[in-house]
Amino acid sequence: MFNVDKKNRFPLWSFRYSRWKHSLLREYGIPGPLPTPFVGISPKYRRTGVALIDQELARTYGDIVGVYMGHRPLLLVSNPDTTKAIMVKEFSRTPNRPKTFLPRNEMKYSLLNADDDQWRFLRNTLLPTFSSGKMRMMEPLFKAKYEQLLDNLTERVKTGNPIDFKDVFGAYTLDVIASTGFGMDIDSQKNPDNDFVKYTKKFLNISFTPILILIRKLKHSCEEEMVDFSKKWSEGTESGFRGVTRAAS
Repeated sequence: MFNVDKKNRFPLWSFRYSRWKHSLLREYGIPGPLPTPFVGISPKYRRTGVALIDQELARTYGDIVGVYMGHRPLLLVSNPDTTKAIMVKEFSRTPNRPKTFLPRNEMKYSLLNADDDQWRFLRNTLLPTFSSGKMRMMEPLFKAKYEQLLDNLTERVKTGNPIDFKDVFGAYTLDVIASTGFGMDIDSQKNPDNDFVKYTKKFLNISFTPILILIRKLKHSCEEEMVDFSKKWSEGTESGFRGVTRAAS
C-alpha cells in the first residue's frame, strides 16, 4: 500500500480544505464559476478587472452569482430590484463589513471599519449631510466643476488626441469630492500633481493580488505583522491627507 508521510500530506490536506470551503455556495444551489484554490476569483479580477469580470459573470450565470474572494463567499447581484432592496431599503440592517487589515489609527473609526452600534451612530450622524436641502446647497459647486469639466474637454478635443474618459471623469469626481467634502478648489485634470490628488490615488491604489488574499486568510496567525503592514502602507497617506485638509481649513 502506498504510504505518504505527514510532510507530503499537508499540500493535499490544504487543497481538500480549500475545495471544501469553496463548496458552500454550490450546496445552496447558487451558480458561479469554479474558484481557484485558496484565492478564489481574485486572479481573474487582477488580470481583467472587476467591472468586466462582473459583467461577464452576470451574462453567464444570471442575476445572482456566487464567487469567492479567497475563501470568503460573495454574492454578485445584478437584478435592479434586489440591488435597491439591499442598498436602500434594507441597508441599515448590514452594519458590518469584511476587513482585510486592522488599523490602529483614525481609520478604525471610519464607516468602512466601524461595526454594529458604532457604525449606526456614524451613519445617522452623516445622513443629514445628504438631505435634499443640503444637496441643493451644493448645486453651485456641482455646476462649477461641471463647467470646468466642459472647458477642459473642449481644450483636449482641439488637440485631436484620444481622450481617456475614465481618467477624465475620475478627475471630475475627485474635484467634486474635494469641493463639497473638504472645501478645496482643485482642478485635478490640469493639476494632477496636486497633493490631494496624489494622496487620494495612493490611498485607493490597492489591487486584488493572491498575496493580499493569502495574508487575509492568515490574519489570525500573523495579526501583528498585518497591523505593521497596514500602518506602513497608510501612515504616509493619512499624514498627507491631514496636512492637505488642515491647510485648506
